[in-house]
Amino acid sequence: MKYSVHRRLVCAAVAAAATIACADGSASSRPDESTWLVWTIRTTGTDLDPNGYTVLIDSSQTVAASINATDSVRVATGTHILRLGGVGSNCAISGTNTSTAHVEAGHHVPVAWAVSCKIRQIAVTLDTASFIRIAILDRDGQNQSLVADVPGAEYVDSWSPDGTTLLYSNVIGSNTDLWLTGPDGSNRVRLTNTPITNHGGSWSPDGRLIAFHGRRAAAAAQVYLMNPDGSNQHAVTDGTWPNIYPRWSPDGMRLVLYEQRGADVQVLTMNPDGTDRRYLTPLALRAVEPTWSPDGHRIAFTGTPDSGSFVARELYVMNADGSNIRQLTNAGKSVASPDWSPDGQFIVFTEQATPAMMRLSVYSVADATTQPLPLTSRQILYPMWRP
Repeated sequence: MKYSVHRRLVCAAVAAAATIACADGSASSRPDESTWLVWTIRTTGTDLDPNGYTVLIDSSQTVAASINATDSVRVATGTHILRLGGVGSNCAISGTNTSTAHVEAGHHVPVAWAVSCKIRQIAVTLDTASFIRIAILDRDGQNQSLVADVPGAEYVDSWSPDGTTLLYSNVIGSNTDLWLTGPDGSNRVRLTNTPITNHGGSWSPDGRLIAFHGRRAAAAAQVYLMNPDGSNQHAVTDGTWPNIYPRWSPDGMRLVLYEQRGADVQVLTMNPDGTDRRYLTPLALRAVEPTWSPDGHRIAFTGTPDSGSFVARELYVMNADGSNIRQLTNAGKSVASPDWSPDGQFIVFTEQATPAMMRLSVYSVADATTQPLPLTSRQILYPMWRP
């Protein structure tokens, strides 16, 4: 069998078998010319991640890996620890993820992982005549399950970056506060406890901050940041007009949101501290609900081709700098709440199926088609893909 050779070995990352001189003059070990770690990865199921995985060797070297491949890397003799990373939350590794391999000089040591994936999940808000609750369902609308039954109305805001926790808004009377919960309804934690509104929360990609819009007293809603435990809440905008629904860029360097100035609405981006505001959309489009693509190159949003109406909204996409605005749907009815799938291949959104019912639809980026999900007896709002 012929194995591909990775030439990404860093001097300091290789365990000592013999010493060689590195470019910086330091000493490190030399891998034996015929000593290899060989891994085989087999992935089955649905919703496979085209971006693949990573193989972490000895916590110091990371190598890109395909979802179905046999590959190798030359190493020094001795014991090495390998771990498969980048596996989506909709996938599971058979057996243990961490493998220990003892390599002797001149030997090829095999390591194997088997990964199985299921259809990705979407968190939504279900609105019926008797309750408003968070639910989790499969991408095809099947296997719908309520997270829990708690006082007040619940609206899903976002997932944690690792897909283990939901950030949501809980409405009781005239107050709205942000909470955390596990997908099974466990470990509920209240993050805000202030009058009026705390809503539209979004987790930073590194999990260290949450952005949201908050309204205090009679002032307009502004963007706030806080730690994931609810501490250090502070406003980063202080404008006259509402600044609403901030969403983090995938690199954590920018926030996208929209500003509403009476009848005028625009999408903008800014630094997380509120500086360097850049307005991206024309006023006539009345753009709202922006969300970044996973690669950070594009922003999806909803807008109206009819500048005199907020009702007939359509799905749009543009480059991250506001250029190349394109209309993706032509439904002629209310379209809302777009969210990109983790692989960037789909955009889920809600659309008005009947005058009193919103249902899910999924837009395919690859072939520019839209697939409406089956209409249910429950109105579905605010879909959020699980990472």
